[in-house]
Amino acid sequence: FRTVSKYLAMSEDQYEQLLLQNQQRAKVLFIKENSKLIKLHFSDIYFVEAQENYVSIQTYEKRYLIHFTMKAMHAKLPHDIFVRTHRSYIININHIKTITGNAISMDLKQGKKDIPIGKSYKQDLLDGLNLIN
Repeated sequence: FRTVSKYLAMSEDQYEQLLLQNQQRAKVLFIKENSKLIKLHFSDIYFVEAQENYVSIQTYEKRYLIHFTMKAMHAKLPHDIFVRTHRSYIININHIKTITGNAISMDLKQGKKDIPIGKSYKQDLLDGLNLIN
């Protein structure tokens, strides 16, 4: 009941500020690198790649390696912009440059990156795109 009372006692401005903070928090992910936490905006993540017991998170400039599973990572990411395209890849559809056959092309600082599309994941990918035939 204390939590409910706290929200009822808030002014409209305080409540709107709290909603804004929650929306902003929902657009980021914190990862641990060495002894610090790094904030990554979902929009900055290009793709996630499985690497044995780790996943690497690729941004335009940098790659972060963390001890996490693909299944757990996929659960943490918003499904409206992140799609599993292969057993080893989750991609941000906003960073797709082209799709040719069974490969997605993305432009990174280091150059072009081609990401495979698994047969069982292709339809989910296509369903997630704003596609005009």
